[in-house]
Amino acid sequence: TRQAYESVGRAGELGVVGINKPGATLEISIGPDFIWNQVRIRPIFNGSTNFLRDIPRFVELYSDGRFKLDELVSRTIALDEVNEAYAEMGRHIGRTVVTFP
Repeated sequence: TRQAYESVGRAGELGVVGINKPGATLEISIGPDFIWNQVRIRPIFNGSTNFLRDIPRFVELYSDGRFKLDELVSRTIALDEVNEAYAEMGRHIGRTVVTFP
């Protein structure tokens, strides 16, 4: 994470994704470069999505044909095939969609 912070350009932002182990720390120098570079550090939780704003927009984009979700799906399986699909994850490249009855 420190290396990622150090690679961010002036006035950039480092987005920290995921949950670190309890007690994890990030040590950075707060000398003149810290002030000059103005790098922001922001935790990202669940993609930082605003569901009330974003989901209707995604639906609109998909309905208009401007959000190509179907092209991202490589296969569709039934719920009872989940265990087999999980076992194949190392061999299957792509995204699997689980359909519910």
